[in-house]
Amino acid sequence: MRFFNTASPLIGLLAMCASTAPTTTISASANGTVVPVPKYTTYDAELAAAIAFARAAGLNNPSTGLANSDTQCGQYKVDEGSYNVPTFASNSICQNTVSNTHMNIIANWACGLCIVFDGRACQGSIRWTGGPQGYVSHAVEGAQSYFCY
Repeated sequence: MRFFNTASPLIGLLAMCASTAPTTTISASANGTVVPVPKYTTYDAELAAAIAFARAAGLNNPSTGLANSDTQCGQYKVDEGSYNVPTFASNSICQNTVSNTHMNIIANWACGLCIVFDGRACQGSIRWTGGPQGYVSHAVEGAQSYFCY
């Protein structure tokens, strides 16, 4: 099988690169939301869809405490008292911080994507989004809700 025109090596190389470039994501969460993968051509659209899904989940079914899942994603540090709270896969529920506290930092080491919001019920500006990154912490000063899957 030929991917390129032998008369033009440059065109052939470009055609080979284009044919191997990723064009879609590779996984979906249990709730059917696609996990966006950076550098894929559909990343921006899939991230926007995930954010819209999280905002709707926050308005329709907000939680006030720990998630109803046994899949721990990571943890966040509470501003008031400097203690750590585990984060879990959300199961299509927006997670508010415990006892109306505020996040200081967050780490995601296991979930496909976490989105951290400024306000409660996954509303307001987005403080951070990202996939699993080991034990790397991200500053999210003042955030009050998250959605991970």
